[in-house]
Amino acid sequence: MKVLTLTGKDFFGAGRAALRLHQGLCAIGVDAKMYVADKRSDDDTVVNIYPSFIQQNLIKLYRNLEDKTINKYSDRQKGLFSSARYGMNPLSAIKKFKPDIVHLHWINRGFMKIDFLEQIDVPVIISLHDMWTFTGGCHYTGDCTNYLNGCQQCLFLNSDKEGDQSQLNFIKKQKVYTSKKDLTIIGLSKWMAHEAKSSALLRNKHVVNLPNGINLDEFKPQNSTEFKKEQGLSTSKKLVLFGAVAALDEPRKGFAYLKEALGQLNSEKYELVIIGGDKTFEQEGFTIHNLGNINDDKLMINFLSAADVVVVPSIQENLSNVIMESLACATPVVAFKIGGNSDMISHKENGYLSELNSNELAEGIRWCTSNENLSTISKQARETVVKKFDIRNVSQQYLELYNSIINAADR
Repeated sequence: MKVLTLTGKDFFGAGRAALRLHQGLCAIGVDAKMYVADKRSDDDTVVNIYPSFIQQNLIKLYRNLEDKTINKYSDRQKGLFSSARYGMNPLSAIKKFKPDIVHLHWINRGFMKIDFLEQIDVPVIISLHDMWTFTGGCHYTGDCTNYLNGCQQCLFLNSDKEGDQSQLNFIKKQKVYTSKKDLTIIGLSKWMAHEAKSSALLRNKHVVNLPNGINLDEFKPQNSTEFKKEQGLSTSKKLVLFGAVAALDEPRKGFAYLKEALGQLNSEKYELVIIGGDKTFEQEGFTIHNLGNINDDKLMINFLSAADVVVVPSIQENLSNVIMESLACATPVVAFKIGGNSDMISHKENGYLSELNSNELAEGIRWCTSNENLSTISKQARETVVKKFDIRNVSQQYLELYNSIINAADR
């Protein structure tokens, strides 16, 4: 079997998850390739299919055109909104590999125009790393439920007009999905699978729930004593870690809740590490380490192992890489009881599922760092990932799905 993965990057959220699955498939003997537009790994089976100067500038042009389209809505909400109008054409690269199945992950920001989906002549799978595939353009819907019936007068764009960008995108996706019969949708969390099945665009498609996986030979607890000294981290205070792409810029990531929770913690007992983004945060009395983006897995593993607790205060979340990585490193996680968080966190067993407020978030941090059974909690954190998310087992589950889809197509 030949499996082709398509995704914009082989790093950051969706790209990291896609790369792990791709490498997991290769490890169990699948003839697999991964096509991206931006490559950072040294994996020879990952290929930048738009390497030329002209192609890279075309991608930039498509991003600029998309931004220009969205910028017309000057009162829109803060966050990511992608149109379905602009993107590159990967069809010639796909035909060159001659795959039996094509697996799409994150294709926005110029990587692929969605129209080309219906021209792929083998079965296609789309993994939902966010909600964009079944919305009119937003990647997370917030309180909006328009995607259940048909997007228009978009709350994200703050639009009161019919025929706005969300409706145009919705109609385009509807046409493509109707045309592409052999399309399977993967909700990475139970919550995302449910939302996809409920949506107007995907309710008639084959939707399954399969998670991301993680390499447990790589992501495992490290002795952090020397590492803390090297990094200037306290060895006497409890270390709280918060990590996210655009950590302080993206409202959905919930840093505002963590900021309020910090005000309820004793600064003499806790200090904070922030990973992600290019902004810094300071709070009087608190020692805060603003580390920016970390693209080195070994370094990330050491920080996760050094932390006493990881906080993921997102107000909407699918299947968080950070939660999975933290648990794999035997570090408990505090997160809100939303989205796919309960797929990984068992309340007061391997972490803490908080109600959506800063008071209980602070209580969760205290519970995870002062519990008399900390060693048991850490052990259960690791065991959760071993049981559910080991990439070797997850890759086998995907291979079984691929085989079932190909067999059905042959019939």
